[in-house]
Amino acid sequence: MRLKINKEIYSKVAVLKAAYVLTNKAYILIDADNDNYYVDITERENGALEEEKVTGIFKNELLSQMLRIHINDETREIRTIIASRALASTIVDHGENNILEDSNDIPLESVLKDWFDE
Repeated sequence: MRLKINKEIYSKVAVLKAAYVLTNKAYILIDADNDNYYVDITERENGALEEEKVTGIFKNELLSQMLRIHINDETREIRTIIASRALASTIVDHGENNILEDSNDIPLESVLKDWFDE
């Protein structure tokens, strides 16, 4: 069976990830032209590969992957800020043996500042 996927709506990464979900049930070949991706699905064994079921699984997974990509893009900045602040808050001052003050004499204020406050 062959599925035609519009490039304007779906990304290459989403098509690849959705196709990967089917690799335990079928052989997958992905091709493309200027406007579409083409996903050829061939059954692995001589069993009855239900075309509607496999197509439905692929379509649902394609939608799921597109939403994951979209949510990842939308939340990238806030996740970066959260991770940066979490890592910065783990710096502990140990008094005289403070490694940060001794390393290259770099003032902490120049390193531990919010890059959006410039």
